[in-house]
Amino acid sequence: MRAIWPTSFLFLTTLAFAAEPRQTEVAIDGEQFRINGKLTYAGRTWNGKKIEGLLFNSRMVQAIFDDLNPDTAANWQYPDTGKWDADRNTRDFIAAMPEWRRHGLLAFTLNLQGGNPRGYGADQPWHNSAFTPEGELRPEYMKRLESILDRADDLGMVAILGIFYFGQDQRLKDEAAVVRALDRAVDWIVAKGYRNVMIEVNNECNVRYDHEILKPDRVHELIQRVQERTQGRQRLLVGTSYGGGTIPKPNVVRASDFLLLHGNGVKEPKRIAEMVRQTRQVDGYRPMPILFNEDDHFDFDKPENNFVAAVNEYASWGYFDYRMKDEGFHEGYQSVPVDWRVSSARKRGFFSLLKEIVYGVESTPKKDWEIRRPEDVGLDGEQLQRLRELVGGSGCIVRHGFMAYSWGEISEAADLASAAKPIISTLLLFAIQEKKLKSIDDRVSDVEPGLRDLNEGKDAAITWRHLASQTSGYGLTDAPGKAFAYNDFALALYFQALMERVFRDDPTYVLTTRLGKTVSFADGPAWNALGPDRPGRLSMSLRDFARFGLLWLREGRWGSRQVLDEYLARLAQNSPVPADMPLSEGKDAAMLPGQKSMGGGKTITKVGPGFYSFNWWLNGRDVHGRRLFRDLPADAFAASGHGGEKMLLIVPSRDVLVVWRTREVRDFDASAADPNTKCNRAARLLMAAMQR
Repeated sequence: MRAIWPTSFLFLTTLAFAAEPRQTEVAIDGEQFRINGKLTYAGRTWNGKKIEGLLFNSRMVQAIFDDLNPDTAANWQYPDTGKWDADRNTRDFIAAMPEWRRHGLLAFTLNLQGGNPRGYGADQPWHNSAFTPEGELRPEYMKRLESILDRADDLGMVAILGIFYFGQDQRLKDEAAVVRALDRAVDWIVAKGYRNVMIEVNNECNVRYDHEILKPDRVHELIQRVQERTQGRQRLLVGTSYGGGTIPKPNVVRASDFLLLHGNGVKEPKRIAEMVRQTRQVDGYRPMPILFNEDDHFDFDKPENNFVAAVNEYASWGYFDYRMKDEGFHEGYQSVPVDWRVSSARKRGFFSLLKEIVYGVESTPKKDWEIRRPEDVGLDGEQLQRLRELVGGSGCIVRHGFMAYSWGEISEAADLASAAKPIISTLLLFAIQEKKLKSIDDRVSDVEPGLRDLNEGKDAAITWRHLASQTSGYGLTDAPGKAFAYNDFALALYFQALMERVFRDDPTYVLTTRLGKTVSFADGPAWNALGPDRPGRLSMSLRDFARFGLLWLREGRWGSRQVLDEYLARLAQNSPVPADMPLSEGKDAAMLPGQKSMGGGKTITKVGPGFYSFNWWLNGRDVHGRRLFRDLPADAFAASGHGGEKMLLIVPSRDVLVVWRTREVRDFDASAADPNTKCNRAARLLMAAMQR
């Protein structure tokens, strides 16, 4: 697996914009969970069993892992670099989170002392602890944790945060240090304002702890300490867990807000069901949530498995997977180094069953779109009607691969204007995948020799990345990569050089063979919307544009086939122009003879730095810390033409996209500065329509 983000990006949000109000709050209502006041998985049942109110989760405790023992630190090298990198580990975790959320995962378990990076084993010589021996916090660990909790808050996800782990609690010198460590961690969470964090005092309190206060007879003291310490401030929900197959003791049941069970060692699903029933009979039990947050049993393709058994007893379930003997890097979420993607058969099995349980089946359209009612895919039809009335024109909304809502004429091919630009960059990525180009950083002058001496050789340095990010300086005095200019002359050069010099074929044929046949375009898209004088203007129907959007929502996958390399897809969605890049001064320079424009001038908008990536508009932050769409999660991205008249808006973590063509919306460029633009209001209505 190849890293995408530069190291400096990891903590950008944390360092610059920590003062923003939090967006996600978890609460308990009897046996049910609520997020932001709404029951989780609202209204959902599966096989006749209630799903509403559950909190499905996965054990991801190595998200902030590091090894402070120089004798063992070399054990965790990445296969592609031969080095361990704690920040990369966290970056990769954050990059994978939207995909987990898209499948319906609402929570994950972290731990400030991790877990066994080998999966199982009594001997744990490595040193992985967010605490000093005296119980003070290590800033580098908390910095990584903060970046994860920020993204979870943005995505509407919950972190079950473990404080202590039996393989590392010996790193704390005495009981006073244990208590101090708990206090410091709790105070840190409260000070940061997180409301999406639940506390697991320690992982498996009945397994090999050194300190008495972390063992079953006294651990309730720490549960109560968290409750008392946060009462009247920001009351944190808290509990603890036991080893696999163990039923919680009365002292813990009485003290806890929720009960954590583990299924390790429990091979029979009927025992999982029995554990839930027995837990409800423990002295001190009252209506409260029961969660499995660790179970290393799978069989997701079978009608009976531990996951299903828990659901049948109305208990939440959590996936635990580690790299087993002779398995490769892509397996497991416990073993370090971790591939945090959904990258193995077991992972895909879990997430596929999870998505079926919480959302139903997923569709990939064939010749015709499969149609579902909004409520069938967890959408509120009244909110979608309001969105339609606001936007006007024509449009459609796709969720889980189903056409869930449409209005106006969506089958007529017409000009997409600048909203088609990400399709050009998609074809660039296909050229790299097909080895027609080596890299996005190849010089365009390698195939377009006229650039080599243009402007005294300045333009010889223009790369494909520069053209895809509007930083080429083409036709301007700016050096390549030094200033942002939304430049339709540069985009015309981009389109023509790619088609004529790289593919050396008819543009519509290139589109059809790389995309059209794969995603089954139905309405004859063609690169001739405005004739030969406007190169790069695409005529495409909205329902075909939605197919293109669905390919990108799924990171280049169509059905079971990875059409576009996942690395290239992620690269395009994660390479924004730096927020502090200056805008071009707009001073003209020479261009190639006869150079045409795609339609506009050389400095069309001042919006771009912090947002623009391979002709997509990411929901990043500009130099003022403002998001493009105030009410959408950070993983959202868009294609926009004519200031929002033509729009494709994708929210991967919610598995939804909307496209429209209208004359009623032209305020896209103002959206970062004004939360009440029509674009922002439409985004709010889309999020308000999410029922689960």
